[in-house]
Amino acid sequence: MLTFWDKLLIALTVGAGLASPAFVDAAVGPALPAAEVSVTVRGDVAQKLSLNQVERVRVAGVGGECVVETLGGEARVVESDCPKKLCQAMGPVGADGGIIICLPHRITISRTGVSRAEPVDAVIR
Repeated sequence: MLTFWDKLLIALTVGAGLASPAFVDAAVGPALPAAEVSVTVRGDVAQKLSLNQVERVRVAGVGGECVVETLGGEARVVESDCPKKLCQAMGPVGADGGIIICLPHRITISRTGVSRAEPVDAVIR
């Protein structure tokens, strides 16, 4: 059987859990635009993909194609029909930056947009 103090503790815990997003939003500030990756073919933007969504896109390049996947805040090449498949081995592009290049197909994947506010290191007057 729950006592008065048990019920009060449960109510306060649930209330704090429900109110915490409001406190976090007030402390952090307004939301910033989502981070994106830009997929270019021969320098022209072919696709823009959000790092906040799960997507799998087939990109046609020069003489072949790559499959780009965004998952968990990162973008990577998961399939390519280029000879050495170095673009698959280059690793992901994430919110902190990076670039993937598939040289045979002239495809470039790089981070664009803003993912979080960068803190100010110092102010000099």
